[in-house]
Amino acid sequence: MKKCKLFLAVAVVLTLGATSCKKEESGEQLTSFYASSEEDNAEGDSKTHLSGTGMYWDANDSVSVWGSNDSRRYVYKAAYGNSTTTRFDYARTGNTPILSAPYVVGYPARYWTSKNVVTLPATQKYVSNGANYIPQYSYTASSSSSSSIPTMNFYNVCGLVRLNLTKPNTNISSISITTNTPIYGDFLISTSYRYSGAPSYSYGYIPSTSYAGNGGNTVTLVCNTPQSISSSKNFNIYIPAGTYSQFEIVITTTDNRTITKRANSSIVVGRSQITTITLTSSDLNFDVNSCLTGLFSVSAGTQVKFSSGNLQCVNSEWRFATHQYDYLGSYSSTAWDLFGWSTETTDFGMSTSTNNSDYSMAFWDWGTAINPGAASSPWRTLTDGEWTYLLSGRTNATNLLGMATINVDASTSVCGMVLFPDDWVGVSTVPFAARGGMSVNQLTLSQWEALEANGAVFLPAAGRREGTSLSNIGAHGVYWTATSVNATNAYYMGFGASSAEAHKSGYRYHGRAVRLVQNAN
Repeated sequence: MKKCKLFLAVAVVLTLGATSCKKEESGEQLTSFYASSEEDNAEGDSKTHLSGTGMYWDANDSVSVWGSNDSRRYVYKAAYGNSTTTRFDYARTGNTPILSAPYVVGYPARYWTSKNVVTLPATQKYVSNGANYIPQYSYTASSSSSSSIPTMNFYNVCGLVRLNLTKPNTNISSISITTNTPIYGDFLISTSYRYSGAPSYSYGYIPSTSYAGNGGNTVTLVCNTPQSISSSKNFNIYIPAGTYSQFEIVITTTDNRTITKRANSSIVVGRSQITTITLTSSDLNFDVNSCLTGLFSVSAGTQVKFSSGNLQCVNSEWRFATHQYDYLGSYSSTAWDLFGWSTETTDFGMSTSTNNSDYSMAFWDWGTAINPGAASSPWRTLTDGEWTYLLSGRTNATNLLGMATINVDASTSVCGMVLFPDDWVGVSTVPFAARGGMSVNQLTLSQWEALEANGAVFLPAAGRREGTSLSNIGAHGVYWTATSVNATNAYYMGFGASSAEAHKSGYRYHGRAVRLVQNAN
């Protein structure tokens, strides 16, 4: 049945071709036309003809139309939607355009403001099992007969990159693709004529693209509603056909963490083809090499940058807290941010043992946990001497810290300690008392964000753990150093409501917070 329909459609085109010369001399009223797409035998006629995209014409769809005898653009709108086929009608009331073939048609209308230039967007929107507004092009050489409505044959301009992602407990907010050549902006369209025999019996002017300017190398797919990838899910992004020698994918989660993947070889994207890239949990490790901007002296010749949040291990995945003021505030066998002193036998201190002998081996730096398998890690734990220098030894140390409370929202307030970088000059709109107490320095979220933007560090008062019991949550902060006292004790830095002190000794089995740094010089 399908073959008969397509054959008849081609027969009409051939008839139109035979009579086109007469019509082109005077033009014709182009009130309506039918849309037809290139064949995909697995899916049948559809809007995109890309297998499995689940796309149909929508009642809001519109196209730009030009005729040979008029440089003006005309807009036609779909007569009906939710269908694999549709009719496009002239969008305006009043006189119908008088046009002569060949016709040039571009979908969607807003991407086409001239006959042979399509403007590809830098931002696309996520659609379940599909993609919105995949650009298409039609070049139709012949006019219609006076008694029939012409059919315009549409062809995809781009190819589709399909990312198949799986990672437990992960929600996606956006995905970006960056390549070595521009993939959005203005692209010039050229065509080549193709006849395809059985079973499709179709004629077509196949479009190809070349970059014309006003664009860039990164396209972002935005998820207006967070998308879970706890089970396999497809994300479709259309880009021009080509062979990309550099191909980078950046996945951003709803908690503002990122995952970056770079292809080890060239990625080929074919016009009207789907290029599938499958990434599972073992491929999708969160980025951990970003740090805060402020520079902090921890010795006479060493400056460091702090990590963006306290260290956490959740569901066997090492990460930094989403915000500097975040901490778990509870005990779970699968979620840790209060660690016993890190040794080989305690798996970086993730143990509920209250026996100091279980923590008596040599220190394992938590910095190696955040980069598992790497030959070396940029992250490390400050020593006792470095914490001491940071709090009291560096130039102007007295004025470079204070206790504070961040009032995140109407129901959430977080107490902790603020550290300022070496070159701190203050933020004029945010009053802050150096060495002031948690009750004195009351910060709104926007005030804290202003301090953070200028390099400030915040250490939340995350409390302490003994076995599975937590204490002093929200009142005290206790942070491990990399320095041992003896087989049962190690040094930590601690603070309370109004003061901070390094070179404090505590049992190794106590669970304390960890904040990592990177050397800046």
